[in-house]
Formats: sequence, C-alpha cells, structure tokens
Amino acid sequence: MGSFLHSIEYYLPQNILDNNKLSQDFPEWESEKILDKVGIRNRHIVSDNETALDLAYNAAEKVLMNFDRKSVDFLLLCTQSPDYYLPTSACILQDMLKLRKNIGAFDYNLGCSGYI
Repeated sequence: MGSFLHSIEYYLPQNILDNNKLSQDFPEWESEKILDKVGIRNRHIVSDNETALDLAYNAAEKVLMNFDRKSVDFLLLCTQSPDYYLPTSACILQDMLKLRKNIGAFDYNLGCSGYI
C-alpha cells in the first residue's frame, strides 16, 4: 500500500498589509528598508472572523475541484494555531468538506517545517 500527495494548494486572505502601511505606522522604517531586511513586500492578513480552519477549507476546496472527494483516504491538517484541540480541526474540516466518515483525519502542530 502506497501513499502520495495529489496536489498542494493555498488560500490567501483578502486583506493585504504592505510595507507602505507599515512605514506609516513605524516612520523610522522606510518601505524599501523593510523589504531589504525581511524580503517581504505584502502580507495577507486574516479578517477578524477568519481562522486557520477557514484558510484550510478554502485551500482544500481548490484541490477538490479537480479531485474526487470519495477517493480521499486521509486528511492531514498542519497548523500552529488550531481552532480546536479536541475534536481536532482536521475532523471538523473533514465534515465541512463532506469527505467520507471512515477516513483518517488528524492535526499536526508545526510551523514552517510543517510545509515539507
């Protein structure tokens, strides 16, 4: 029995915080200096009513547009900020995505290293 990842997707929140806005809030830092120091020009920021589960749902729906939900055998959710510890957010996401009830689903709590 083998396993594989079919695809990886992402979802970016609509709110964008750019370096110009940060420069207004922190006048001692110019926009270009922020870019030079951190290598980031824009940040996507969740709205007050968005959570990690919402981000995961939106990304998963993008994957499932081109993949049969019935063929999903396992759901892994990686986040450092789960909506719930129990039940796991993955189990809630499994239900939200209308995946089969007899598949595995769990969270693993990692940050950047969770991507790989």
